[in-house]
Amino acid sequence: MDDFIYQIKLSQIVDVITKERKGTPDFLGLVEVENPEVVGRLGKKMGYDNLEMTNSPDNRGVDVALLYKTSDDIKKISRAEHIV
Repeated sequence: MDDFIYQIKLSQIVDVITKERKGTPDFLGLVEVENPEVVGRLGKKMGYDNLEMTNSPDNRGVDVALLYKTSDDIKKISRAEHIV
């Protein structure tokens, strides 16, 4: 994909997420994501400094991701995935 088009798509996603609020939420959960690099670039563009993403056994490669900002009140203690 052309980098220009890629940047436009990232900007459009940011616009949709931030449209109704000032700034970004402390936590942003994403579903049906496929590419950690794209999620990471989106997170960086939105000012997130942390990314957690599953690596599910789903054959489609569809995962979930959590973007969050570390602060005095928010710190990662541990991570666990549970198969349901």
